[in-house]
Amino acid sequence: MTLLAALAATPSPSAPAGSAPIDASRVTPGLLGLLSFIVLIAAVIILGRSMTRHLRRVPPTFEPPVQGSESESTSSPGPRPDGADGPASDAADGQGGPARRTPGG
Repeated sequence: MTLLAALAATPSPSAPAGSAPIDASRVTPGLLGLLSFIVLIAAVIILGRSMTRHLRRVPPTFEPPVQGSESESTSSPGPRPDGADGPASDAADGQGGPARRTPGG
């Protein structure tokens, strides 16, 4: 509470006594403002092109997956038969490959 009282009691900074007031019509963004604007415009153009390219790859409709298919049972991130977390490894599904380890496990 004392910090709030101290902040309320301190006067706000003012312009030095010998300086003229700032004229709003003479303030310009300058070179830094121009460069920032150009960088922002370039970023918007690049991101717009990237978004358009990615949206062209999206299929027009999304069909629901067929129930009981082989690919759905192996790619679903559900619980593993051995009770461990994460995706099933090659060794867990009986294929005999090397077991994959997940980070932290």
